[in-house]
Amino acid sequence: VSIFWITHNHTGTHSRVKEALIYQNGTLIEQFELDKDKIITLFNGKIQIEAGIGKIRVIKSDCPHHICVNMGRIQDNGQTIVCVPNKVLIEIKSRGSPLLDAVSY
Repeated sequence: VSIFWITHNHTGTHSRVKEALIYQNGTLIEQFELDKDKIITLFNGKIQIEAGIGKIRVIKSDCPHHICVNMGRIQDNGQTIVCVPNKVLIEIKSRGSPLLDAVSY
């Protein structure tokens, strides 16, 4: 078994700008950079989302199983949190050069 990866412009810090995109029923309703702490409340308090520096999570939801809450924080490009009953999707997008170009196993 061999593991091989290529890194690009890795300086030990994350220089990429991370954005959170929040969709409801397929429509973008919020988009913001993850550069400071904030709380987003949707649907008159049915869902509360906590955004921090580089991370985001659902802290409250009125859905029956709370899977979106139990997902915890996401922080990497392409990661998502989905609340199916409320038709909400939270996604992380990064701008800039990727820290990892390729992975091969």
